[in-house]
Amino acid sequence: MAIIDDRPPLGFISIDVILHRPPGDPFNKDTWPFPLIREKVDGSSEAQVVCVGPYDEVFINKFVEAGERLAKRGAVGIITSCGFLAMAQPEYVYPIANHVFNLIH
Repeated sequence: MAIIDDRPPLGFISIDVILHRPPGDPFNKDTWPFPLIREKVDGSSEAQVVCVGPYDEVFINKFVEAGERLAKRGAVGIITSCGFLAMAQPEYVYPIANHVFNLIH
């Protein structure tokens, strides 16, 4: 018998990379005591994230779109585990937050 968890999920955005994600890693559903829903940003890569210059608009928009998909799926918060993305956080967080706010109100 499956256990149904009616708590709202946390959303996770990740770059499109294959990594071992053991329990304890934020991308692993077993890490959290509540539901986790995930979105990989198609076409994103480590080389795009670890760069010298600013991220281009197309790259940022892919993260915004992933965040919007998570919000539509019911995510009450959205995280990532990529510290390099902190440099662009204002560029992708504010559009996602506005989308979530509009869904709630």
